[in-house]
Amino acid sequence: MINKRIIDAHSHIGRDSFHAFVGEIKEYAEKASTIGITDSLVMPAPSPKININNEIINCLWKYNFSKQEFMFNFLGAEYSKNSKACFNPYALANFMLKREILNYPSAIHFYFVPLVHPLFDSLEYIEKLLMEKPKAVKIHGIASGLSPEETPIEFFKLIKQYDIPLIVHTDYDSNQIVNPSSNAWALNYLRNVNTPSKWITFAIKMGIRIYLTHGVRLDHNSIHLVNTTDLFVVGIGPDSLISLEPDRLYYPPSNYLKVLCDSVSIDKLCFDLDYPWNVNKPISKLTDARLDLDFGSIERLKSLGLTQNEMDKILWKNSARFFKI
Repeated sequence: MINKRIIDAHSHIGRDSFHAFVGEIKEYAEKASTIGITDSLVMPAPSPKININNEIINCLWKYNFSKQEFMFNFLGAEYSKNSKACFNPYALANFMLKREILNYPSAIHFYFVPLVHPLFDSLEYIEKLLMEKPKAVKIHGIASGLSPEETPIEFFKLIKQYDIPLIVHTDYDSNQIVNPSSNAWALNYLRNVNTPSKWITFAIKMGIRIYLTHGVRLDHNSIHLVNTTDLFVVGIGPDSLISLEPDRLYYPPSNYLKVLCDSVSIDKLCFDLDYPWNVNKPISKLTDARLDLDFGSIERLKSLGLTQNEMDKILWKNSARFFKI
């Protein structure tokens, strides 16, 4: 079974403020080429950590327990969701990554996907990004400290106007955190307000196309809506890590990829590595994420007994259609 084209629909380049993950374009290009990837949609790390002249710039949220609200930290200042501030926190990360992939010599065709913060990015900045006609725009509700309900309607209208799909992080956490004054509670809360069904509800309401990551967490209701609506496709990765986090799935299976391929229409499944989150150990047990990277997703797909046509759909045809590549 030979695949002449493989599209990685969702990977990251850069350092992340929350995790020890480091996505390096050289490492990615070498590893991705080895497994046959020909095209890649790459975006900044969810919470970019940038080094400018030895000054570290973090883009991340902090939960203010006394006020019971998420504050966004940027350049040493804290911003409330009610501040109506527009400071485009990911603009520098977007600029640097776009420049990096344009200048990097590789056989892989890279497509730059900007990371946006719908609340703290100005509509003017977002429209400028959209006018450049990217294949998609990325939203990470956990990293941004936002839920779809808190995303301004004006943002969705702009996305629909330009008919550019969103790549959206979907999540779920079955753990019950009882202490509302802990960071674990805040993270659990964000995960459960960024479930696939919540994003699907808004997408249907607004008529926008969404690439739903992480196998829609195997949520049966979400899978039904994906299979019966033309607005969605589903990313499979990172299957190595997802398989190790059963508390982040609605129905933890013995074989995540098999259940996903049996449940979601083959016409809606898309291959993605989600580099550098494609690790083979739980995040809590990682010592050096680079030593635990896993690039075996394609071989695991092949082990499911899929036909060549089914493999082609997952590995490139569905992504090519959805992202208009």
